[in-house]
Parts: sequence; structure tokens; C-alpha cells
Amino acid sequence: MLIIFILFLFLYQKSNFCKNADSNFLRKKNSFFLLNDLKCKNKIKQKNHIYCGEKKIKKNEFHDRCIINVKGGNGGDGICCFTTFSQKKNKKYASGGRGGKGGDIYLIGDKKIDNFLNLKLKSFYYAGNGGKGCNNNQQGENGKDEYIKIPINTIIYEDNKFINFIHSDYQKVLVAKGGKGGKGNYSYRTKSLKIPYVCQFGEKTKEKQIILKKLFFTDLGIIGYPNVGKSTLLNKITNANVKIANYSYTSLFPNFGIYKCKNEVKQMGSHEPEDSIKVEEYKQEIESEIEEEREKNELEIGEENKLKDEGNNTEICAERINTRNYTVIDFPGIIEGLDKKLSNVSYKYLEHLKYSKILIYMFDINNNCIVETYKNIKNVLVQYDTIFEKKKEVIILNKIDIYKDKENINTIINYLKENLKNDKIFCISALTGTNVIETIDEIILNINKENIINNFISNLPKPCDIEQIENSDNYPPNEYQIHKYNEHIYIIKGKYIENQANIFNFSKNDSEKVFNKILNDLNINVKLKNIGAKEGDKIIISNYSYDFSLEGL
Repeated sequence: MLIIFILFLFLYQKSNFCKNADSNFLRKKNSFFLLNDLKCKNKIKQKNHIYCGEKKIKKNEFHDRCIINVKGGNGGDGICCFTTFSQKKNKKYASGGRGGKGGDIYLIGDKKIDNFLNLKLKSFYYAGNGGKGCNNNQQGENGKDEYIKIPINTIIYEDNKFINFIHSDYQKVLVAKGGKGGKGNYSYRTKSLKIPYVCQFGEKTKEKQIILKKLFFTDLGIIGYPNVGKSTLLNKITNANVKIANYSYTSLFPNFGIYKCKNEVKQMGSHEPEDSIKVEEYKQEIESEIEEEREKNELEIGEENKLKDEGNNTEICAERINTRNYTVIDFPGIIEGLDKKLSNVSYKYLEHLKYSKILIYMFDINNNCIVETYKNIKNVLVQYDTIFEKKKEVIILNKIDIYKDKENINTIINYLKENLKNDKIFCISALTGTNVIETIDEIILNINKENIINNFISNLPKPCDIEQIENSDNYPPNEYQIHKYNEHIYIIKGKYIENQANIFNFSKNDSEKVFNKILNDLNINVKLKNIGAKEGDKIIISNYSYDFSLEGL
């Protein structure tokens, strides 16, 4: 009996242990799943954000502007060293080489990029520094240049000052120049100073802020009040796939699409491509390209495929010639008094509408205040820029599929023609596609042949030549000013003389001697004497100062 009792007690304790173990395991398991759920929720929340350092950048924003910090590479330091030749009675010769040049920073246009999202992820761009000079008059290694790819049609500013405009693919613009390398003592050998103990530091560059602004030159601009079907029309005529919903401000940012017109052969007489290539010449070029490709692959292609290729040549030519791309911008809703609400999402993007060739005013035909709505939108645009007064305009009445009184559509059109003084009024249904393609094709016939980009470039100010401005060789030596700080202190300011004071290594014995020669060549000490400088007065030039002396004057 005792054995049975002990066995029963052992089994009872074992069952309790298993229950506790299972409950602990479930608790741990549940906590594990809870943590995973929390992580998943955080991931879902952060899915539309990119974190870069302390900045949070939204992926779905309209990245048409960007600020980046750039800095050219510092120049390498020159060195002070000597070489001894045993064959010439152990004579010393100055042999210190100059430092390498600092790297430059360039902006390069890339048509494959259409926004500044990638640039915002970095924001700081530094070129490589130049290397130190070497013995035997060997120059230091040059710093590596930095190349930043940006979208084409981008304006470049620095402190609200126009720098340049990138309008073509692979166009390169210098925005920050690297510093020059400092001279070694080999460069200062003269008859009077055969073994010079003097060298220079490399030029130090400053970090600066560059503002980039992307412009969109479009053929058609769709504008109107919120929720009138602008994005629906864009989706219908292009493959934009923009989000649409039945509430105002579904589109918070401008959306873009490309409309492919397939009736270009009929329109060639009235609207030629901007490249001004005749259709026949263009056709011959395409045929020759296809024939060359076919000849290269002639050995690999069988006789049956050859006949098919010859038959398809004309079809490919017709497709290429018959289609022409037109860019379309769908602008967020414009409401009355938008110019007074500068924080509104639509207002800061109005600049992109300035470069649309034709503005399409879109209205809901079921709205009874179309004329008043048109005037409100027009006032907002004109107050932003007077260029909108001369823009070509087209009126589109949308949602005719749900308009009940369809017999009076002509009456409404005639009424609008009289009040809006515009004969180009069309009725469509963007949702069902009624009259959409026909309307857009007719609007396209009125597009000007002029190249907006060329007109825009001709009105821009003269670009800044950073190479000329930041190259220290171009600093005028005689342009300096002497300021009397107090009775015994004088400050000298000037680009050239301040740059020389910064790069000389005054820890070397002969550096002051060489620098004083520069001061005498510029007559600085003579001018100081003429304005009343006395023996022992302090003269300050940038980070360098010395005591004025009348000796030798």
C-alpha cells in the first residue's frame, strides 16, 4: 500500500508540473505574438515614411524642391623638405612638392529621375580632399570629384541667387569648386633664397547651401474645383493610375500622365513635332534602322521569319509615326481665396501650371454656378501670376452621364460661350469615357508649335560661372580695404590678401619674409604709413597679425 501511495503522489506532482509548464509556455508564446503584432503595426504605420538621421521623409509627397549642402574638397598641404646630393658636396636642395587639388562638386541632369526623393535621403555632399605634397617635388593626389544626378528642367539657386538651369540629359554644372593645393618650398627657390624654409597650407573651402527646384513643362493642365473628376479624366486618357474617391482633395499633389495620340498623321499639317523632322524623312530613318537590325540577325533568322519581318516593317513605322506623346498635369482642387491660404497644399504648386500650353477648366455640369466658379479660379491664378491672363483655355463639362436634363445641354453651352467668351466648350463623361478621346484630340490641335523650354531659357538671367568666381587665381590683388579699428589696430580686408594670409604656414622661418614681400608689392605698408600707422601698431589680416614697422619705408 505504501508503494502505491508513493506512486500516486509522484504522478499527481508530475501532472501539476506539466500544467504549470504549459501555462508558462503559453504566456511566453502569447507575449511573443503580441510583440510581433506590435512590430507589424509599427511597420504598417511607418511603411510610407523613410527615416534619414533625424528627418522623416514621406514617400508619397510631391518632391519637386530640395535643399542640399555641398562642400568642395580642401586643397592638400604643401611640404617643406630637402634633398641632399652626396655627389655635389652634400648640398641641400629644396624639394617639397605642392599639395593636391581638392575635388569639385557637379550637378548632372538625368532624364530617368523625376523627383528629389533620393537627394533628400542624403542632403550632405562632400568632395574628396587633396593629398599632401611629396618629396622630390611630387604633387599630392587630387581629391575625388562628386557627381550628383538630378532631374532635368531644374533651376539651381544659392542664397536666392540664380546659378544655372539644367535642361538636358547629361548636362553638367559646377556648384562647388575644390581648393587649390598649397605650394611646397620647391616653388619658392630664388637666387636670394636658395634653401627656403617656407610652404603653404591647402585652401580650405566652405560649406554652402544649394536650392533645387524642378519645373514641369506640360502640354495640358487640368484644373477645377475639388471632386469634379480631374483625376478620373487623367486615368482615362493616360496610364497614370491616380487614386480617385468621392471626397474633396483626394489628390493632394499634382499628378502627371502621358497621352498617346494615335491620329498624328492626319494632324501633321497643323501640328508638327518639335524636332521639325518631316514625316517622309523620319519614315526613311526608321526603315533604315530596322533594315540594319534585320541584316545583323539575317544569319540567325530563318527564311520564314524574314518574310514576316519585311511585312512588319511598315507596321512598326506607322506605329512610331502615328503616335505622339503629350504630357498632362492634373492639379489639386483650386478654391476661392486660395491666394490668402498660403499654407494650402495647392498654392505652392501653382508655379507648375505657368508652363502648361493649354489650361483645361473642368466643371461638373450639374453645378449651377459654373460662371462664378470659373471667375474664382481665374482670379486665384491671375493674382499668383499675370501670365495666366494670356493662357489658352478650354472648358470641359464633366458628368453628363448623370445629368438629367440632357435636352438642354446645348442651351447651357451657348450660355457659357456668351458669359465666358470661349467657344471651346466640350461635354464628356470621364467615368464612362463618353466623348473623352475625341475631345482631347481636338484640344491637341490647338497646341502651339513653340518650344516653351527655349523661351523660358531665353528669359533667364545670365548663369553664374562658379569656376571664375571661386578660383583664387582670379582674385584681384589690388582690391583691398584698410579699416582703422582703433588708435593702434588696423584691419585689412580683401579676397586676395586674406587668402594669402590663410594659406601661408607661418611656423616656417621664411614664411613671414615671403609674405612681407607680397605686402610690399601691394604697397600695403606704405598706405598704412600714410593713414597714420605708427611703429608697433597691430595689423590684422584674417587669421594673421603682425606688428607694423617703419623700417625700410
